[in-house]
Amino acid sequence: SVRRNLLSIEPENLVVGNIGGRRWLFVGIERGRSIATFDISNPLAPIFNGLIYDLSIGNAFNNFEGLTFISGADSWDGNAYLLASAEDEGWTHLFRLNVVPEPASWAMMIAGFGLVGGMLRRRRTVAVG
Repeated sequence: SVRRNLLSIEPENLVVGNIGGRRWLFVGIERGRSIATFDISNPLAPIFNGLIYDLSIGNAFNNFEGLTFISGADSWDGNAYLLASAEDEGWTHLFRLNVVPEPASWAMMIAGFGLVGGMLRRRRTVAVG
């Protein structure tokens, strides 16, 4: 006999949106309690970015069914959002989407702060005559 895996994931819905000049794909996973995120700016080389969970509800089993992307241009505060409806619990989840800078961008920013701080600390010699 074949055993059926009742906890297998099931991609239920997907939506595409632009955030920070990049194109993103969001895939609602009905029995996986998550939304998979992919950077598809280069469609020939998609990058899996991670999973979105709603940790605020603890161990509740979210069956994410419907997804709606709201761009920053269309939102009330300039941020991009993802609405996700959950089949069994009767909730609609609202996720604010932010693009985190790449490590190289962080390194350049920290180096820039260090250079500016060093210039501000540099003492100037004033000649008194």
